[in-house]
Amino acid sequence: MIELDQIREQLKIDDEDVSDPILQRLLGAALRWIENRTNRKLYPGDVELPADAPANALLMDDGIELAALLLIGHWASNPSDTSEAKLESIPNGAASLVAPYRWFYDC
Repeated sequence: MIELDQIREQLKIDDEDVSDPILQRLLGAALRWIENRTNRKLYPGDVELPADAPANALLMDDGIELAALLLIGHWASNPSDTSEAKLESIPNGAASLVAPYRWFYDC
C-alpha cells in the first residue's frame, strides 16, 4: 500500500505543505480512478488475496502504485477544474500504466 511518506517524496513536499487528510483523500480518489479504469478490485500488494476476493481482484504492484502517484501529483498541482492557467488533463502515463491490467469479463 502507498504510504503518505511515499506521496510526499513523489511530490517533493514537506509535512506542513499538505495535510494528511488531503493526501489520504487524493490517494483514495487515485485508487478509485484506477479501479474504475481497470474494472478491478485493488488489494495491497504485500498481503495475500482473501479467500472471498472477487475474480477481478488485483494485487497492487509497482505499476499500479506509480500510476496512483502520478494521479496524486497531477491533482495536487491542479486542484481546480478551471483556472487562468492552461488546463491539464489526466496524465497519459497513468492511463498507460493501468491499461494492461484492464479486466474484461463475460456479460
